[in-house]
Amino acid sequence: MTELIELIKDFQPIDQARMTSPEGYLMQDNDLRAAANTALVLGKPLLLTGEAGVGKSQFANWLAFELNKQQPLAWFKFVVKSTTEARDLFYHYDALARFHEAQVHRTVYQVDSPNGIQQHSNVQSGFSSHEAHRYISYNALGMAILFSMGKSAALNDKLVTAEMQGLQQSLPEQPSRSVVLIDEIDKAPRDVPNDILDEIDNQQFTVRELGDLTAKANPEFRPIIVITSNSEKDLPKPFLRRCVYYNMRFPDDDELQRIVEQRVGARFANSRGLLGDCLRFFWFLRERAEIRRRPGLAELLDWVHELSETGERASYGSFTEVRQMPARVMSTLLKDPDDQDLLRQSWSNWVAQALANDASAE
Repeated sequence: MTELIELIKDFQPIDQARMTSPEGYLMQDNDLRAAANTALVLGKPLLLTGEAGVGKSQFANWLAFELNKQQPLAWFKFVVKSTTEARDLFYHYDALARFHEAQVHRTVYQVDSPNGIQQHSNVQSGFSSHEAHRYISYNALGMAILFSMGKSAALNDKLVTAEMQGLQQSLPEQPSRSVVLIDEIDKAPRDVPNDILDEIDNQQFTVRELGDLTAKANPEFRPIIVITSNSEKDLPKPFLRRCVYYNMRFPDDDELQRIVEQRVGARFANSRGLLGDCLRFFWFLRERAEIRRRPGLAELLDWVHELSETGERASYGSFTEVRQMPARVMSTLLKDPDDQDLLRQSWSNWVAQALANDASAE
């Protein structure tokens, strides 16, 4: 009979902020450092490609953290969706809310006409076209450009008004630099990257609903832009020409071990080689197992985080002593049903190959 897993009743969810803190980001790629420096000097966006989960977004977070040590920086993030329009990177105009409020303020009068046919006349009160600011919210790139202008300039240019009290309070009195992450640009419709070419070059955007008011970044405080792509589709060549480009490769064996040890290694101190076995099995899945979808760095970290947090409860030491290890592997590393079925059939053989292969290599 299959042994049932007892549910953990006193669990505490893993602290995601701790897992992804930029203080724990291990920056060991000198070529990536050089690309970042080039982007900073040229004032151009840094476009990072590479497989999903390799650390592209985390690098942007680390860059903001490092630069903030030299001068105060704001940090903004925009996650691109399949429905994203070019304007959305800068601001959002809530036309539906404005229409709804117009209807609420519309008074309807019923009038009896001489011929007995009822007529309606609509009178709108308490609403005027100049109140469009109430329906404007600025997104990541828009906020970064406003920060570069400072509060006084944003107010003088009428990009911010009294109706936007929350925004007024968040804007710095003096111009300030920001780091902006535009995450997964390749998920946007094909025309979006081309549609923002001029805005990216000139660090400015126009708010059509405010009578074509233009917000332009202070050249001395241009936002630092990091754009990521999982290369799900090719980006337009004109867009690529506007960026500094770097492809983040997957870490090699030594780099991967340092990354894992930096994030969770200390919690494996008394596990009698469990962490090493996990890394060997992970490399086996990526390089030798005939699976449809290879696990990535983010999935490896999820796996070892979960093992490190539940290790004391489970009272295990080495890889082969862990209760329900196949289920743990499937839920974190193998996210394809065919790959999970293959693991169920091949588990013992895979473990033997993964651990024996490393031992023979030593």
